[in-house]
Amino acid sequence: MQFLIERVWRIERPVDIVDFGCGRGFLGGLMLPLLPEGSSYTGIDNGGLLLKEAREIFAGSPYKTDFMKADLLEYEPVRKYDMAVCQAVLMHIPRAIGVLKKMRDSVIPGGKVVCVEISRDIANSAMYFHGVDYSNMLNLGILQKLWLNDLKRDGTDYNIGLKIPVYMAEIGLKDIGVRQNDCVNFVHPEAENYAERRESFAAGGWDDPIGARESFVEALMKRGLTMEEAVYQYEAEGILRGYVRDNSDTTRIVSASGLVISFGTV
Repeated sequence: MQFLIERVWRIERPVDIVDFGCGRGFLGGLMLPLLPEGSSYTGIDNGGLLLKEAREIFAGSPYKTDFMKADLLEYEPVRKYDMAVCQAVLMHIPRAIGVLKKMRDSVIPGGKVVCVEISRDIANSAMYFHGVDYSNMLNLGILQKLWLNDLKRDGTDYNIGLKIPVYMAEIGLKDIGVRQNDCVNFVHPEAENYAERRESFAAGGWDDPIGARESFVEALMKRGLTMEEAVYQYEAEGILRGYVRDNSDTTRIVSASGLVISFGTV
């Protein structure tokens, strides 16, 4: 982010930022210390508890922040900012180009729209679990079928990260650029920040109990998988989640996030 702010976007004066789907304000916490003094951050999210935590996190900070509760599908821009940003949000929103247009409409002429989104094809194929014979577990073919079915059914696109630059061009943004996060998470007990690295990886759901087989399989079949495919996916995820959950002192995982950072000028 420091490289982007200083060398790519060349932000040299205070900027007002709006974060679509801010959650606890992660991007604000990442960007504000790197931005020129006097910059401000406004977060929009539909999660009341997340916004409460965000306000608590920034309560004692020296930065100018504001948080508002709104459904991004219903939200209409009420003022203009220098930058509109989001991270790992559009992939969960059906027909997300509509929200991308709202981000554009929230920015002054010459301002920037920045989207940090993943491509699940990249992320799910770029993991290594040491000590587990997982060669047949991360079956990208089954997962791709699942994601394609979701896209056809309601417009939710788990591979939107690689498509954002095209959408930005379609809605009229200029000077579009694309970067990819170069950080690869190596989770291993010898690391000084092992707990932080493990938590970062587990945030993708790998530390969660998989739940009852019947309900898991039924949910996947409703999303278009066959019984055989759904059972396969249940058993594979169960093994990998169990590995992450039950080997907290010996876990060794290498994972590339697949975060694609796209940006364009209004």
